[in-house]
Amino acid sequence: MPNHEVLPFSALPAPTSTTHRAGDVLFYEGDPADALIVLEAGRAVMHKNSEPCGEIVPGTLLDWVATLGGLRHSVKITLLEDSVCQRWPLENVWKNDVFAAAARRYLAAEVQRMQTRLDEVDAPVHYANP
Repeated sequence: MPNHEVLPFSALPAPTSTTHRAGDVLFYEGDPADALIVLEAGRAVMHKNSEPCGEIVPGTLLDWVATLGGLRHSVKITLLEDSVCQRWPLENVWKNDVFAAAARRYLAAEVQRMQTRLDEVDAPVHYANP
């Protein structure tokens, strides 16, 4: 999960800052991704198929694969404590050529990194006789 500083957010219009209470759900698995959201303060937990799958700390871009990839959210995000988020509507994001190009490069690099990792995992194992 990238830190939001990997992408040129400064090229975008100012975000909307939102305050949330502990227990609030920011989005559910399957919801359409309509904004880039960065957790600025607080903590959250991700759930996939109703199972916890990771904790989110400040500075994290939430569900970046779905959001940057034009997909539906792949996880549910629930806040563990009172939190502040920064939100950029996607219609503003893709109108910005600088940010859009950086996002495409970032996604391409991540796909390549994941494919390399899958290739390593799928490689045959050779056992040596001692």
